[in-house]
Amino acid sequence: MRFHDLFGHAAEGYGFGPRGEENTWIKHSQMFSAEAQKALTTETRGQNSWINFGVHNYDSEGNHKNIPLKYRPYGVQKVALLPAEFMDFRAVMKSILDVGVNKIAVSSNPIGGNLWQDPKNNQL
Repeated sequence: MRFHDLFGHAAEGYGFGPRGEENTWIKHSQMFSAEAQKALTTETRGQNSWINFGVHNYDSEGNHKNIPLKYRPYGVQKVALLPAEFMDFRAVMKSILDVGVNKIAVSSNPIGGNLWQDPKNNQL
């Protein structure tokens, strides 16, 4: 079991879908310095965004294709960092509290649309 899985998913009971990965990123962000959060966010939040919301998940009309996770491509590793606006876990936590406990922030959809999903993974 990897550090990410043990201290992120298992310790808090988070799943391995989009919401679980986002929650795990928030948990990890609280464990590391601001400098370390740059790499953490790029690796965890960036990969979550690509795997779950990358263009391969949508047809030419923008409809979600519901591809099983095991058939989704893993993002190509890069030597770069995501922009700072994607690293503020406190803002994400605040936005979750602002909309209520029945909704949770997820990484953005690259072809547009809401950034929120309900607990059943339906876009709002």
